[in-house]
Amino acid sequence: MADVSDEVLARVENRVGLIVLNRPKAINSLTDSMVKTIQATLSGWERDDDVSAVMVSGAGERGLCAGGDVVAIYHSARADGEQARRFWHAEYLLNSHIGRYPKPVVALMDGIVMGGGIGIGAHANTRVVTDTSKLAMPEVGIGFIPDVGGTYLLSRAPGLLGLHAALTGAPFSGADAIAMGFADHYVHHDRLADFTTAVVGDGIDSALDRYAIEPPPSPLVAQRDWIDECYAG
Repeated sequence: MADVSDEVLARVENRVGLIVLNRPKAINSLTDSMVKTIQATLSGWERDDDVSAVMVSGAGERGLCAGGDVVAIYHSARADGEQARRFWHAEYLLNSHIGRYPKPVVALMDGIVMGGGIGIGAHANTRVVTDTSKLAMPEVGIGFIPDVGGTYLLSRAPGLLGLHAALTGAPFSGADAIAMGFADHYVHHDRLADFTTAVVGDGIDSALDRYAIEPPPSPLVAQRDWIDECYAG
C-alpha cells in the first residue's frame, strides 16, 4: 500500500503493515482525519491475508504522539463543539479497535506519548518503550478525566500509582510504564531502528529476543510507600 495521506504514512513490507504518524512538528498530534485514516487502514489490513502484523510509530525524534490536536478541539469548543464530538467518537472507536485487533500490533512508544498517544499505543498487544519514553495523561490539567481508556489502565496499576498519575497528570518513564501495565518491552532508543528492521525481516519474537532488555528499576514504584499512604484517603 502506498502512503495514504500526508499525515499518516502506511505501507506493507514483508507482510508487516507499517503505520507512521507524520506530523513531527506537532509531535504527531492526532487530527480527526488521521484517526479515520488509521481506522480505515487497520480495517483493510485486518481482512488482508498478506498482512500478518502491524507496527505503529511516530515520525521525527520527539515522540510517538503528544495526543489530540488541542488547537482544533479548542476552536471546536468555541464554536458548536460538533467537530470535537466527532473526533472523540472516532478516536474511541479506533482505540477499541486496536485493543481488539486480531493480529499482533507493535506500538513503538518512544519519546513523548501522551493522551491520545497512549490511546494509540497502550492498547496494542505488543507495547515497546525506550529510555526516552515520557508517558502521561496531561488532559487532567484542563479538567478532563484520563482519556482514551486511560482510566481502564490506571485502575489496574499496582497500589495507588494509577490514582496518583490520574490526579496529577505527572509524566512517567518507560520503566514506570512497564511496571504500571502501560507497556510490555524495553528497547534502547538507539536500537529502535534496528529493532524495526528486525521485526520486518525476522518477525516480532525474534526482534524482541534480540533487542529487548531488562528495564531499569521504576522510579515511581520506588515511591509507592508514600504514594499509597497519601492517596489512601
